Amino acid sequence: MSLHSSSSLPSVLRACLIALCLSDVASAATLRKRFSDSAPPTTVNIPLLFDTSGRYIVSVGMADNNPQNFNFTLSMSTGMTTVAGTSCSTCGGASAYNQSASNSAHTLQNSDSLSFLGAGVSGSVIQEDCTMKEQNGTGWSYPKQTILVANQQTNVSVIAGGISGVAGLGTNRQPTGSSGYTPAFNDSIFGAWLGRNPGMSNFSFGLQLNAPVVTPKDTASSPSSAAPSSTPIVTEKNTAGTMHWLKPDGSAYEQSSLASATVTSNSTVNPATGAPSDWAVQLGGFVFNSGSDQINNNQELLTTIDPYYPEIYLPMEQATLLNTAILGSQAQPGISTVENNAAQAWTIPCDAQYTFGIEIGSQVYQVDQSVLMSNVDGTCYSGIEGWTNSSAEMVLLGSRFVSQFYLIFNIGRDGTDTVSFALRSTKSTNHTGAIVGGVVGGVGGAVLLALGAYLLWFRHRRGGRPFFRDTSVLEDEFKAARVEPFTVQPAAPAPVSVVQPQTPMSPQPTTPLFVQDFHHDDIAPPSYEASEAGAGSPPQAQQQRRDTKSEYAPTEAGTATSSTVGGSRLSPNRLHFSSIPE
Repeated sequence: MSLHSSSSLPSVLRACLIALCLSDVASAATLRKRFSDSAPPTTVNIPLLFDTSGRYIVSVGMADNNPQNFNFTLSMSTGMTTVAGTSCSTCGGASAYNQSASNSAHTLQNSDSLSFLGAGVSGSVIQEDCTMKEQNGTGWSYPKQTILVANQQTNVSVIAGGISGVAGLGTNRQPTGSSGYTPAFNDSIFGAWLGRNPGMSNFSFGLQLNAPVVTPKDTASSPSSAAPSSTPIVTEKNTAGTMHWLKPDGSAYEQSSLASATVTSNSTVNPATGAPSDWAVQLGGFVFNSGSDQINNNQELLTTIDPYYPEIYLPMEQATLLNTAILGSQAQPGISTVENNAAQAWTIPCDAQYTFGIEIGSQVYQVDQSVLMSNVDGTCYSGIEGWTNSSAEMVLLGSRFVSQFYLIFNIGRDGTDTVSFALRSTKSTNHTGAIVGGVVGGVGGAVLLALGAYLLWFRHRRGGRPFFRDTSVLEDEFKAARVEPFTVQPAAPAPVSVVQPQTPMSPQPTTPLFVQDFHHDDIAPPSYEASEAGAGSPPQAQQQRRDTKSEYAPTEAGTATSSTVGGSRLSPNRLHFSSIPE
């Protein structure tokens, strides 16, 4: 009996050990599945405001134990985040970050200097816990964010007045000049988030921007003269738009109009910043119309996007070709919306009519003069500037253009990044907004005109009561039934709406984010109404214009071609979206 018991004991132990091992394997498999099958993130709505110079700002809190709150402007041209330090005497009186008051700050580099949006910024590199203010009053936390604490800036005033820093929306995939610390992908907001979320393959966000109020200025003036006020004006109901963080809002754009371009790893320097761009893409070309002149450039264009800059910036020969097609235009050497004489503006007659569009795949995204033109005390500017560096090849699309569309940025863990354009979803407006798929003509146009006249007569007979259901109700029902696509494909477009901007406040480090303690009188924004008959009044942006110093050397037209088309002077709608014929 004893022999039998002793011989059976090892078998029982072996069975127990085998069962325990199988249990551990199952638990490990479940854990791996949990990490690999992480639930996709939901949309986080980050509200944006304007400073008095028309720059987009987001409210950011820094430090865990005693949050310090700041206004940061946004830029796609850098992946680094920077903030004014307490020792920065050249930061234009901006509210400063006090590192000694934070228990969550960790120093990475005591002294560093890098090129930052055309400015030389020096200071220390740290990691700090940060929070972006959400629309619902809570905050989106991003811990251990790499930040340059500036103690000096030169050349231009990126940090000044109501702007305490820059939230970099670049990836740091392109090299940047640095005397010490070299920013990497993991130092960007996106790379750090992917590091904290190993189950995610990408970071995506959408930009729904309102048009800015920005005017050309003297690029040779001292940086402090262009600095925004320390007390920007804000009203609770007016914002500069929304960042749809982590997941684009599928109801904010017309999904059938979506077209994408893949970011290229190109070392071409962005003339505005003096460094390569993290968001450079190859576009199919551009199309320009003015009066009876039509200019098409069918060659690929290396293009970058950054709403930190307001206008459209082209190589000088192309900008000259387009502006001279506007009858009565005059080059203005030294006048620009970019510092350090990097670009040149043109004045044009305030009743000029023209359109500019870019090609992405088989789609054309086009705007007219009511979007691009700015009016400063009766002097109008085209909104299309030329790089003063004759070797500059890059196109930069600024906020006037990109604010008319919905933009989606996708940052892949594998290094594949994309930029997508789409028409914005709209409610009922007082203008048509966009041409969908071409011009309606012939019999179809006559039928639509007759139908429109009949509906107006019928509405009059009904005493002004609406014939159809309230469009806002239909819009809400439509949004509730939308399904967000997982594929990108060009198709027919839909109308685009444009809203008007206002300017915000500048919090002190101890004030809660976005709390409106006081109100000033609103600054009247410019009129961005569509020009249905081609005779709409241009936007008004009252701001002092200054003279500058630089020389204008016109160059001969390059690759773009110009042709004359018959018919009367072009009378475009505000925004246009069409397909390129196969």
